[in-house]
Amino acid sequence: MLVDIGEDVYYSKFPVDPHPFLSRKFLDLNKSKVDRIICLVNDSSKPSIGLIAGIKDGYLLSHFSAPFGGFHFSHELIYVSVINEFIQNLLYYIKTNGFSGIKITLPPNIYHQTMNSKLINSLFYSEFKLKTIDITSWIDLELFENRYNVKTSREHLNQAYHNDLNFNLLTQTDKKQEAYELIMLNRKLKNRPIYMTFADLEKLNSILNIDYFAVQDKNNQINASAIIYRTHKSIVYLVFWGDNKIGRPQRAMDFCIFNLLNYYKQCGYKYLDIGISTEKGIPNEGLLRFKETHEAISSLRYTFSWSNLQDSAFDSLTKKRWMEPINKYGIILRLVEEGDAEFILNLRTDSKLSKFISYTSPDIDEQIKWIRDYKSREKEGLEYYFIAVDQDGNRYGTIRLYNLDDKSFEIGSWLFSKKSPLGMAVKTHVLGYEIGFEHLKADYCRFEVRKQNTAVLKYVEFFQPKLVNDDNLNFYFILTKENFYQRKSKLAFFSSATNDKIKKITIHPTAEVQTKNIGEGTVIWQYCVILGNAVIGKNCNINYNVFIENDVIIGDNATIKSGVQLWDGIRLEDNVFISPNVSFTNDFAPRSKKYPDKFLSTTVKEWASIGANSTIIGGITIGKHAMIGAGSMVTKNIPDYNLWYGNPATFRGYVCNCGHKLNDSLICPACETRYKSTNGIISEL
Repeated sequence: MLVDIGEDVYYSKFPVDPHPFLSRKFLDLNKSKVDRIICLVNDSSKPSIGLIAGIKDGYLLSHFSAPFGGFHFSHELIYVSVINEFIQNLLYYIKTNGFSGIKITLPPNIYHQTMNSKLINSLFYSEFKLKTIDITSWIDLELFENRYNVKTSREHLNQAYHNDLNFNLLTQTDKKQEAYELIMLNRKLKNRPIYMTFADLEKLNSILNIDYFAVQDKNNQINASAIIYRTHKSIVYLVFWGDNKIGRPQRAMDFCIFNLLNYYKQCGYKYLDIGISTEKGIPNEGLLRFKETHEAISSLRYTFSWSNLQDSAFDSLTKKRWMEPINKYGIILRLVEEGDAEFILNLRTDSKLSKFISYTSPDIDEQIKWIRDYKSREKEGLEYYFIAVDQDGNRYGTIRLYNLDDKSFEIGSWLFSKKSPLGMAVKTHVLGYEIGFEHLKADYCRFEVRKQNTAVLKYVEFFQPKLVNDDNLNFYFILTKENFYQRKSKLAFFSSATNDKIKKITIHPTAEVQTKNIGEGTVIWQYCVILGNAVIGKNCNINYNVFIENDVIIGDNATIKSGVQLWDGIRLEDNVFISPNVSFTNDFAPRSKKYPDKFLSTTVKEWASIGANSTIIGGITIGKHAMIGAGSMVTKNIPDYNLWYGNPATFRGYVCNCGHKLNDSLICPACETRYKSTNGIISEL
């Protein structure tokens, strides 16, 4: 049996801490953050293993204010059977003393690999659940030989030396705070905020020796910095680091890491722990790649949990097959069967629909096999894959709930035919959330969206999810149950106040609109004239005094500002923005009452923007995400992501998806999105 022996006796039993986050001083500094502290050992005069944890809202937490916690032990050569007995006694103690559960994050293997291996095995094969596997990284300083092994890192370091950078250990408080504030701003821009204040770090410095480093240019401006904990006799922990917009092209961070490795190697340390590259287990691919190209070795950090809710309605639901179709909002969701293979394959291999999803083999037999494998996971309550059908049984789309655990679920495979009834895709997506939150009793949902999928990004932003990570391909979000239900009532199709407005087309009584080809949600303002064969997409905004001729096609979500005329032959794709008084032409040799056999065709591709009072010569194409400055005379084709302006308009640089001009390194100064140039063609990394 386990007993709580109090802090004084506990630390007398374990005079050596596995790492400082389990030390008495660290505990005293942070105990106010929990309700109370508990110190557990086996009922023995010489315990070989112990656990010190904070209690918060009925849960035991180890850690409760640190990157990781774990167990004390007398030595690493403890028998596995002794560890197993302690873990079983721990569960018994929690259950019999009325606690709600426990969460334990073990340290990375460099702190005590032998003990970690046995603890992981014991926790995994007991009643504990493996809650999170984080990727953590460290550098072996003994193997570092004063050079980067990766070529690009060496090249970046050479660039840094040519920029006259200096690496300094900071001793003055004001400089330390300046270094901290640079990192804080860096993390804020990346949606990974620091929750420790500078004052918190100064308090912690009384327990852990904390080093502050800065990379400064020849003007003594700090452009990169790092904060290091001396956490162990042979390990230092790089806890916070970052650069600014000036330091990035200077390669200040490459310079900083290189000098840190040399500094701590000379101090006699064996490892530099550079922390995790994940958020709730989701990898930050860019961060991980940076570490690995700067000598880091990746390993795993494990978080285990147990809750007395594990045998509740959630588990009883997910351990049995979902039997009945769900009928709500005029949609029926039924579970996928083998007979749906061809339908799913047609959706997932459609060139337009599959643009932002993972690759699917066109082989029907492979799809059938995938469904058979899925049905096994479904029977175990691990995953639910739905077909969305109407009341007549016609199939239109799919949605999937997977990676289920006791607190969350992941939603994806949200794919619908373009022939779907209005609102069906959105209603199905909402219904997927409701299944997770109401039937599976989850607290939050995890999902990812491709960075280039701007339409879906705009839609999910409505729910105000938290951005927890990103990589070169995706943004990763978490949506809480509370946020979902607060925002759902305001969503089109679910709000009585907005439902009628969304479905109908708004045409001002002074406008003369002859065409019937107008999508839902489009608004047409005063004194517009639109001829009978024009085609206008959904949710467009046609401002005051716009003229649109017959052979004109406008995509969804376009904005046409006041005083614009769109002549025959003009094509505007989705999300195009046309500023006031932009002039288009469609004939190189116009004469009164004389008409060419065919007017020149001009195309403005998706997300392009044209500045006010610009003139666009007929017969050209303006590329995706291109930006035309105000007052320009455009006479040539404009490539994707190009910025042109002037009379005549000439190339002036590149622009980001968000509209800001890229710097010389093809990085957006506003959102920090990175791009590459391949034979003069710009694309997002």
